[in-house]
Amino acid sequence: MKTVLDLYNLQDDVLLLNNDEFFNFVRQVCGDVEADILKVQGIHNVRCLLHTPNVLSILDLDCNEVDEIKQNACFKLNNGEFVIKQGVKGNLEDLAGALKTKNDKYKKRLQVQRELLPPSTINGNNNISQITSLTTTPSITMVTSKCLTVNDHITFIKEYIEKHSRKIFDSMVLKEGEHYRLTVTLSDNAFEARIKCQCGGTLNLPLRDDKTTFILSNYYKHLGDTNCSMVKRIMRDEKKVVDNTSNNITLSLSPPSITTASPNSDNTKTTSRVKRKREHTCSSTPSPPSSAVKRSKRQRK
Repeated sequence: MKTVLDLYNLQDDVLLLNNDEFFNFVRQVCGDVEADILKVQGIHNVRCLLHTPNVLSILDLDCNEVDEIKQNACFKLNNGEFVIKQGVKGNLEDLAGALKTKNDKYKKRLQVQRELLPPSTINGNNNISQITSLTTTPSITMVTSKCLTVNDHITFIKEYIEKHSRKIFDSMVLKEGEHYRLTVTLSDNAFEARIKCQCGGTLNLPLRDDKTTFILSNYYKHLGDTNCSMVKRIMRDEKKVVDNTSNNITLSLSPPSITTASPNSDNTKTTSRVKRKREHTCSSTPSPPSSAVKRSKRQRK
């Protein structure tokens, strides 16, 4: 069964594909016809594709190299003219659009990283050179590496795995020796690399056509697989941390419980004291003698 890639969820490695790797990628996501249209024009990487304003204009030419492609990519009308199939046109438009979106996001992320890193980190002597394309809008800015020794390859692979893990996990950074075992060997002037995941899965990393670095998309795909027990455990642990943090925040925001006395207890006590004082005052004031009261009544009369 053919695996279909999600054009809008591609790894950064796709921007570095070249020649046969690039054409195989196009065949996988679009088809043989679309790959042939690009190949016959010498469009052998993403940069070339983004610089080409109309990849289908080649089908307007009357030449032997294009005739066979026309038979597969177009309908031939009775008058001898050719009309491009909408599926072919749509596939190439989707491909170019997705890669341009990926390229734009990649350039923005690189810009943010350069702003966050100190100058010593950016200019450090780590065999990494930054290459900026010479043209404008569709141009692509990349970081390329040239690994000459086993240690160079190990350093390159470890750094890229750490960067990728920061994208897929909240706080976990995958480390060699803890989350995976990396083996890089040199045999008959050819480098070989193998990764054994903590879950037990083993993957061989392919070399690029120019033999400079290894392609990590196989391992990235493995990390995105729900069957990896290590990824499941990390996701589960991070979810627990998030849940605990949320619970603590909820508790801290809850109003404290207040123990109150019986209603109006203080007022009741005060009122009782005032009442007793008044009663005491009234009781201590002597009543006038009855004879004085009688004289007062006669005077009023």
